[in-house]
Amino acid sequence: ARDLTPLLWVTGAISLGGILLVAVLYARAGPSHLPGRHLLLLLRVGSLLVVTLLLFDPAVPGEDPDRAAPDRGHWLVVDPDFSLSLRRPGGTTLWNDLVSRALDAEASGTRLALALPGEGGIEGVSGEVLAARAPRAPMAALGVGVSRLAEGGADSVLILSSLRRPPDEIRRLVDEAPVPVRLERVGERTRNVGIGEFALPASIPAGAAVTARVGLFGEGGVPGDSVAIEFRAGGEPAGGARVPMPADGEETDFVFELPPPPATGPMRYTVGVELEGDLFGPDNLRSHWLTSGVGSRGIVLVSLVPDWEPRVLLPILEAVTGLEGAGYLRLGDGRFLPLVAGSEPAVPVDPDTFADRLRDAEILAVQGGLEEPPPWLVDVLARHPRAIHLPGAGPGSALAGLPTEEALPGEWAARTDLPPSPLSPFLAGIGLGSLPPLSTVLPLSEPVPLIVALNAEGPGGGNAPVLVLAEDEGSRRAVALAEGFWRWGVRDGEARRAYRGLWGGVTSWLLAAAGDGAGEAVRPETRLQERGERLRWEVSGRPDGLELTLVPSEGTGAAELPRYRGPLLPDGVLATTPPVEPGVYRYDVRAPGGASPDSVVASGVVEVASWVPSLRRLPLEIGEAGVSAGPLEPVGVPPGGRPLRTHPLPYLLLLLLLCAEWIGRRRVGLG
Repeated sequence: ARDLTPLLWVTGAISLGGILLVAVLYARAGPSHLPGRHLLLLLRVGSLLVVTLLLFDPAVPGEDPDRAAPDRGHWLVVDPDFSLSLRRPGGTTLWNDLVSRALDAEASGTRLALALPGEGGIEGVSGEVLAARAPRAPMAALGVGVSRLAEGGADSVLILSSLRRPPDEIRRLVDEAPVPVRLERVGERTRNVGIGEFALPASIPAGAAVTARVGLFGEGGVPGDSVAIEFRAGGEPAGGARVPMPADGEETDFVFELPPPPATGPMRYTVGVELEGDLFGPDNLRSHWLTSGVGSRGIVLVSLVPDWEPRVLLPILEAVTGLEGAGYLRLGDGRFLPLVAGSEPAVPVDPDTFADRLRDAEILAVQGGLEEPPPWLVDVLARHPRAIHLPGAGPGSALAGLPTEEALPGEWAARTDLPPSPLSPFLAGIGLGSLPPLSTVLPLSEPVPLIVALNAEGPGGGNAPVLVLAEDEGSRRAVALAEGFWRWGVRDGEARRAYRGLWGGVTSWLLAAAGDGAGEAVRPETRLQERGERLRWEVSGRPDGLELTLVPSEGTGAAELPRYRGPLLPDGVLATTPPVEPGVYRYDVRAPGGASPDSVVASGVVEVASWVPSLRRLPLEIGEAGVSAGPLEPVGVPPGGRPLRTHPLPYLLLLLLLCAEWIGRRRVGLG
């Protein structure tokens, strides 16, 4: 807890100075001949002293009557980290030990709470309820739970946890918590090896080999230990190796060349590790979905000039369409450099090969412009059936085929009154007035047949369209006539919802005329979703009334997993369904009341990961950041005392002093 002693001394000195000033003014203001003047002054000073003591609220002898309230006193918080499912030599788990420790604390009067996964906060539980629970993933945010308890009036918090967390996180929790916090560690180091990272490209050409990067972590190894690694593609063996066991607390990367996938289309790759005597299995298998042979599919984004937009826009386009995406940056010599992640190789592409890639793209997005664009690029953009243009303030509007005037600088705020357009359903209900401003608008120089999807108001009060849609002879184009949309995408909350809704509506409109199955009505936000989280779905239009069925896929080890059937619940521009157990599921989405095959509006595969990172960090050492070695006595307000504010005597004394002064003043003729 923070030391408030200097602040208390300063506040006390100010209070005493104020009382002294009141006494001087009181003595000088009244007539000097009045009898009992000094007694009246004493009564006034006494009442001020009582009020000051109530503000400081010192502890006095006695028991606090509020201590028995359900939201007061000392609390023990259980952190249900999944690593507590580790079995001890006797067959019990660390979770059993933790529950036993919590039950002992409850018997001595300490209240129990369970930290909820993610940002869920805290849940008050009884020992009986806690014993029926089990460790789970993802990890809880302990700071959120402690803050909630402090707001409810807790005096101190003791946390039982495996403490396999970053030291800085625990140190901030102890130093910044509004009440005293102590931590007791449950469990020690164990023998384990796990997969920290499994990186594959998102897509590859048909027949191409696969480069895989695997990161291993471990603890409890001995000299000579080795780990067996096995890869599978579509359930079939795809390679393997034996590598040295990583040292405690270290993560070692290995790179492997795997054979081409056995088929085209989406392919599930897995990597598994095996160590003799490994005591924790949930981190031994990771999966990754790779698409093979998609040269004529997907999204291609071309950045002709450096800008922030491509890095923010491309992941959103992939998420809202379900298509694989590729980004390219134009180099000075006319070649194009792929925008890759991590350590993937970036090999420049020559213009001839690149032109074919652009022609085959399902959606083509172009950011920026050139004074003299190459003829092949002009031809590709003129002929492409589905294109997004972000010309910026340069000459890019010519590539989009729109006549524009000189750019207007300044900050432009999105208007909240949406014009009728195909994008209106995707932006309805979003607070557009609170979004970061756009900049540098390109005004149209002459009327053209366009659909205005979004307007903005400039610094001088003028209005201008900032996103327009154009359709001509079977081709569709969306053109952004302002810069700075990326500012919406990098922020959380309403701004990111608007960014996703905007480009979700654009891509839905572009793909509506494709007629080849691109852009399904419902698709998973990602094919591989996190364990313990609600499943998230991209929905074109409104999810109201749509019903989703999840069925475990055969041959994936998920035969005994529960099925799910229920509605898609709207969640901003997404829809969600309740968490399900890890496994691979087939999904079908039907229209309201549909039972025939014709009522299915979307189907596919989604996976819930079984992997958990619980042992990726070593447990914190005893004595570090408030971590204790064993059971602790509760911390906080010393026993045997109660806050002055809870005692009736000071309030009775204050009333007595005020009444006595009032009676005295009346008797001597003062009002």
